[in-house]
Amino acid sequence: MVAVYREIHRLGPAGILWRYTSIENGLHMTYPGSEGQLPSQTYDPRKQPWCLRARAANNVVRMGPLVDAATGKVTITIAAPLHHADGSFAGVTAIDPTIPDILADMRLAERWAAGTEEMRVAIDPRSDPCEPRVIVVLRSRNADSGGDWQRQIQFEELQSRDASQFRAMAGDFQAGRPGVRRRNYQERSCLWAYGRSGAR
Repeated sequence: MVAVYREIHRLGPAGILWRYTSIENGLHMTYPGSEGQLPSQTYDPRKQPWCLRARAANNVVRMGPLVDAATGKVTITIAAPLHHADGSFAGVTAIDPTIPDILADMRLAERWAAGTEEMRVAIDPRSDPCEPRVIVVLRSRNADSGGDWQRQIQFEELQSRDASQFRAMAGDFQAGRPGVRRRNYQERSCLWAYGRSGAR
């Protein structure tokens, strides 16, 4: 597997923190390898949510943001099940891209970057379509937040005192329309530039 992982690493994409595979018999492989990578000797990848969800869904699953157990960085996990030739479950393989890599397609020109923050947001599908809840899924300031890998990251809900302006912006989000609007955020007047991000 070392040669395979090395070639995958060479071909990209850049910004992947780990590439790893957990086999049903308990064998776990990670590239690149390092001492102290797993949080403890009692850590069993087969019991982690990314492994359980990929197995249950029998498809590619995305999870996060999550705190990486080895580095404390905030990542997303993308996992997929593996199967033997007869179709039976063999294990799960996954990659952990970092938040800066995920947000790279939103990077602003350097002359505009000072005082800005990149976010990836989503409409909560459980919310009322006429009063959609906008959830911050990723944000650049969480890229190296550190902390306990077992802690759950709390998602922030975007809110505004100007309900009509907020509904208009949320409507743009739902329709995938780009736009620029001025609205308050955390008691400051901010210029919001938004659009549908590229698939990554």
